[in-house]
Amino acid sequence: MGYRNYDDLVYDMYDSSITSMRCKFYIGDRVNYQPVRIVCNQYSASITISNVIRFGFWVKNPLLTASIAIPIQVYVD
Repeated sequence: MGYRNYDDLVYDMYDSSITSMRCKFYIGDRVNYQPVRIVCNQYSASITISNVIRFGFWVKNPLLTASIAIPIQVYVD
């Protein structure tokens, strides 16, 4: 993927209640069991519990066979 810490995440939005947001990529730490994080904010509209946000981004598979889970934390400012 080529992301470095604090890089803007490249993504596509579809069928969402909002039209834009900003997402940052945070590199995890395998030694300390810290996952990769994607943190989003600066939404184009206020978000309520009934809003739906759908977006897709690209992931490069690791070289070894392993299960991969990408937790996403979404924060509302």
